[in-house]
Amino acid sequence: MLIMKNFNFMQRHSFSYSHKNEEISNGMNYQKNLQHKLEQMSDLIFEGFFKLQKFASIFIDKTLNDTHEHLDEIYEEYRHIRKAGVPIINLLSNKLDERIIDEETYKLLNNIIDYQFETTQWIVNKKLRKERIESVYQHLREVPYYLKTDLELKSLPLVEETKS
Repeated sequence: MLIMKNFNFMQRHSFSYSHKNEEISNGMNYQKNLQHKLEQMSDLIFEGFFKLQKFASIFIDKTLNDTHEHLDEIYEEYRHIRKAGVPIINLLSNKLDERIIDEETYKLLNNIIDYQFETTQWIVNKKLRKERIESVYQHLREVPYYLKTDLELKSLPLVEETKS
């Protein structure tokens, strides 16, 4: 028991040490947890494009048309992501609400997202060099498609099917 003088709580708060485990055990939160991870992936891709654009802009040279073309592509992709987010990842996140996810499926999807996140994080955080610009750019463009293919959300049962 703790006594504090001159301290007043306006609202009653409950404190829990197992909040994360509580979320995972509750089937309704499987979708929310996966959506949160996809949102983190979207942020990482956005950050990667920003770093890539910033790094590539150093190498703009009138004589290096190849680098300039890559910079234009990177800038357009970055601008599109700033405007619309990462559309495929946003679509995947929205589709999760329509699917039934049990504990086993949750663990599988969670591992897939974690793997792609860690791989992308390693690629984005590794020191950039002029020779790596194109491969980093290609990975950032393709990782949403990898997730779409790997997650196979279409194979999961729809929420509406079980209600009927």
